[in-house]
Amino acid sequence: MPSRVQLNATATFDAKAVDWTSTEKPQSVCIVDKRIIAISTEKYWGSTGGIVFVSVTNSISRIRKIDVGKDCFGIATQNLMVCAGGDSILTYDASYEVSKRIPLFDSYVSRSISVSPDGQMIHFTVKDQIVTRDMNNKKLETFKSDVLKGVVAITVDKNGILYCCGQQSNNVVLFSPEGRQLCVLLSHEHGLKNPTGICLNDRNTKLLVFQRKSSEIKVFTLV
Repeated sequence: MPSRVQLNATATFDAKAVDWTSTEKPQSVCIVDKRIIAISTEKYWGSTGGIVFVSVTNSISRIRKIDVGKDCFGIATQNLMVCAGGDSILTYDASYEVSKRIPLFDSYVSRSISVSPDGQMIHFTVKDQIVTRDMNNKKLETFKSDVLKGVVAITVDKNGILYCCGQQSNNVVLFSPEGRQLCVLLSHEHGLKNPTGICLNDRNTKLLVFQRKSSEIKVFTLV
């Protein structure tokens, strides 16, 4: 677990799509492999909602789409594809077929989802709570923190530590795989303002933080 962080850089980006424009309403994105990314999309008039697979090699192009027929929000991969679609979490195999459907209560609308390093547990956000279930739909943990408000994003490092992003609380809070709060890693003192997304690099040495209505990506080195 990182004991401290260092602001490595603040990168700016152009929010205008210059290489590929989607006709869908994208919600989340994850890396499938070195060549392909997967994008969850919202259901709206003229679109069924689902998962769009995009090639990002020499040129960016759409490969295929899985029609789910519901709003799809969080998406993640760890040797399998996991998508939070409406009232259930769907997992897909290498042939893009549904391998498992995990039903959720009607009140559950997960905006963010992540998979444990061993691929045995799914973590997802529900309001200000983080819920952990196994692949057989057994609820393992449900936890929250008084310092974490408006949980909008979650990611997991190679040790199974959960990084949870609170948009309203302007922070990133770390939890153990069992749901024990470890520390407040980042806060408004680190320049966070309405953070909406977080991402770890492959080596888990850098944490990227995205913020609402901002063209900046804050890059923190984990020490």
